[in-house]
Amino acid sequence: MTGRVYPRLECLSTFTGIKPTQRREDAPAPNAAVRKSMESKQFLEAWEIHNRISLYLLDAIEPAALKSYSASKGRSVGEQFAHVHNVRLMWLKAAAPDLLKGLTKLEKEQANDQKLLCKSLADSGEAIKSLLSGNGVFVKHQQSHAVFG
Repeated sequence: MTGRVYPRLECLSTFTGIKPTQRREDAPAPNAAVRKSMESKQFLEAWEIHNRISLYLLDAIEPAALKSYSASKGRSVGEQFAHVHNVRLMWLKAAAPDLLKGLTKLEKEQANDQKLLCKSLADSGEAIKSLLSGNGVFVKHQQSHAVFG
């Protein structure tokens, strides 16, 4: 593989005004609007990284291994990926049903189809990204759930 795996991150000095020769404690604090913009951008970037890593992981798994179960039983590897997708759909249904257009729940029988899993996770990942960036909607205080799988 050539080139960078991740796109270049923007320099923090763009947002904070810190010069490369300036020490952090001497730097002026960014105003509230800049700080909020930074946090939103970082949040979306974290989501994109998370989604990309999930897709890399799925791509690295041999198709036959999707049927494998852990020693403690539970879901198969493919069923776990399908579950992540389905949880994203549940969040979309609750927060922005209009973003569900074209997305369908994956059934247990479909969990061994690597191409379908990949497409479904990529599509639901983009829908979640739209949710997070579109209206500034952020999930707060949701207990006992990882955010969007």
